[in-house]
Amino acid sequence: MYPNLRRHDPADPTPQELLSITKIGNVDFEGEMAKDTDGSDLIKKLLLDNDERTLCLQAWGGTNTTARALKSIEDQYSSSRQWSRIRDLVSRKAVVLASGFQDETYVD
Repeated sequence: MYPNLRRHDPADPTPQELLSITKIGNVDFEGEMAKDTDGSDLIKKLLLDNDERTLCLQAWGGTNTTARALKSIEDQYSSSRQWSRIRDLVSRKAVVLASGFQDETYVD
């Protein structure tokens, strides 16, 4: 399959390049977000970096890894004087695109 992709777009990343940027999120059980993971840490890092562009966070298998990243940011900064600025930054930057809710992270 990859040779066919390269034929149509020589700039397509290699499977190794894709694996090097792929991170595992909160997958222990449905809705689990008790601990930080490589996936939630990456989302947190991207939300807090100096890149002002919108960050689209696609959630195809549940939103708990994104929720964990947001909770980690809140846990770290909510009691600091920076909290208002950081909360506003993250709120402006993050766009969550959920494709079906496969866990109950955001369900009342």
